[in-house]
Amino acid sequence: METATEVRYAGVVVGRAAPLRDTDGAGVFVLCAEPMPVGTPVSLKIEEAERAARVTEVVESADANLAGMRVRFVSEAEVALPSGGAAPPPVVTASVEAVPVEAAPAADPSTGTAVPSPVEGDGSAAAGSGKRRRKRK
Repeated sequence: METATEVRYAGVVVGRAAPLRDTDGAGVFVLCAEPMPVGTPVSLKIEEAERAARVTEVVESADANLAGMRVRFVSEAEVALPSGGAAPPPVVTASVEAVPVEAAPAADPSTGTAVPSPVEGDGSAAAGSGKRRRKRK
């Protein structure tokens, strides 16, 4: 059954006269060429009633009879939550400490063999201490 439907996102109409399929008490499938991303809060104005919903599934297709989005009807309070009613995910930050790369040992020109780097505390500052620092997690 086709009914007059408006799909709104943040108060702006993003679709009009969108046909509905698979309607039940929990939600509906809205046929539309450009569905909103999963998790997006939308509101549907079906005839004269407006219902808050959240996109739960997206179907993209070149066939206009298949493309659309499945939405689940939610309360107004649930629409305000960022991830569909669940607690927001924790923010994870990471920092990386730069670790200098030791230069390859120089070759002794007379023999062609590698010359070891100076040992810490021998008075030579040419190659550094030879120690690497690692950040602990």
